[in-house]
Amino acid sequence: MFFNYLSFAFLWQIMKMARFLPSNLPCQAVFYLSSGPSETRILFTFRRFAIIMDAMNEIYALFQQHIHTVGLREHVSFQELTSFRTGGYADCVLTAESADVVADALSLCGSHGVPMHFLGNGTNILAPDEDFHGLILRLASGEPHFDGELATCGAGTLLSSFCTKAAKAGLAGFEGLSGIPGTIGGAIAMNAGAYGFETADHLSSVTLLRNSAIAEETVSPHMFSYRRSPFSAPDAIVLSAVFRFLRDDGGVQERIRALSEKRRASQPLNLPSAGSVFKRPEGAYAAALIDQCGLKGLSCGDAQVSTKHAGFIVNAGHATSADVLSLIRAVQDAVYQKTGYVLEREIRLLSEI
Repeated sequence: MFFNYLSFAFLWQIMKMARFLPSNLPCQAVFYLSSGPSETRILFTFRRFAIIMDAMNEIYALFQQHIHTVGLREHVSFQELTSFRTGGYADCVLTAESADVVADALSLCGSHGVPMHFLGNGTNILAPDEDFHGLILRLASGEPHFDGELATCGAGTLLSSFCTKAAKAGLAGFEGLSGIPGTIGGAIAMNAGAYGFETADHLSSVTLLRNSAIAEETVSPHMFSYRRSPFSAPDAIVLSAVFRFLRDDGGVQERIRALSEKRRASQPLNLPSAGSVFKRPEGAYAAALIDQCGLKGLSCGDAQVSTKHAGFIVNAGHATSADVLSLIRAVQDAVYQKTGYVLEREIRLLSEI
């Protein structure tokens, strides 16, 4: 069911056996399974898997009552969940449409010791190549609400969709964000921005989950800095946000069109990537430094520094996350040795959220 090493029935029998092991006995056991001509050696901890299995079953029971408001999926590939199209599988992915569901999932996973990570649209995340034995929690997309210059939306709403609808509502001030493929929650968590626009510019308040309590906090731009936010997982989980935008001066649609065209002309949008890999170092631009060092086209496996935009690493075929990480380190080393600049990674590992 959740673990692809053994059939669920066989694994469940093992779990039941584990309940009777004395507490002073070693918990680990080794099983040898024949798979054609090769033999697979599987090492696992009895009690750990029993606890996680119990918790997963309890999660299913708990969320049956929310069957119309949540989506629960098993054995989901990170290649489906992230824009890099790399990574292994997640045992369980829950898409929650309410704060109560989020709080229930946090409480249940915490009480049973089940690993859990939040994930938005996966456009700034590098997932592990190994399978993740736990829960991935996502927030469902919602319909924005507009009231004059105020715009309210859920954290799972796609930023591009939100900007399109805000423009149709006669608002402005977000044009540079309209082509960013993440969610509202992800944009707030990293203060995403482009072309002189940042998420924090017009952010008025956020509703968030912090220390198991839901609260609304008023926001001011000084709380943020370049690609940094006080509302980042795992310390804080943004559930929804209110923006106060400007009135359209009549040029918002044209500015969005022009910036969209600029993106298409300069970025490798035809290949899987996670956007800009590195933050802008003080006094320079990461892409310019990488280009200056002659690193366009540099590859590790099928991970490649884009020949179109040096700030992007693309998946040119069947890259692994290990390929991407190796290439990131190679670029950082080369840029430091040749220019003295330290490139800080902008994309995040799943383990960091």
